[in-house]
Amino acid sequence: MCFGGLSTRPEKISENVIGAAVGDGANYYITTRGDLFVKGKAHRGQYGDGRLQSTEHFIRTMTGVAQITVHTGRAILRKKNGDVLGTGGNIYGPVGHHGLGDKADKWSLITKGARAIATGSSHSLAIRQDGMLIAWGSEYGPEPVPVMAGVTGVAAGSRTTIAIKSDGTLWQWARGKTPRKLVLEKN
Repeated sequence: MCFGGLSTRPEKISENVIGAAVGDGANYYITTRGDLFVKGKAHRGQYGDGRLQSTEHFIRTMTGVAQITVHTGRAILRKKNGDVLGTGGNIYGPVGHHGLGDKADKWSLITKGARAIATGSSHSLAIRQDGMLIAWGSEYGPEPVPVMAGVTGVAAGSRTTIAIKSDGTLWQWARGKTPRKLVLEKN
């Protein structure tokens, strides 16, 4: 049985996969070798190889990749060496300076020395090796700016970001605003 052109039964896509992400029409996975494969829409440059036409089969578009995160028509990746690159829709700068105002159809370097990344609807973030969280895109500008130190984890949504600090505290804030510590209830 099919639903919207997709099988309702699980289907094996690949082996030796270490990461995957689903965007709004483009899907990605990373192999243990660090190869990035993409399939689906390409109209905003989501493949990063200059392609603007969709494919029905996964194709390799990058090597040396450790992490991929995607959102509305774009992708942010972290290479094994800590470089952060972006491609796709770039209206507010979530993929940096390249293609600002429309789209970036080639992977472009945003920052170096990252150990984790996240992206929301119009902003992106990276945790540097020293634990400094940096952000760029809507409310921040296309150049990464420091947000807070001592960060071990981060996630981004439409207009909000949450971060976990090394002391176990959880912080939340609206794009471009000052982070505030959340008080967690004890059971």
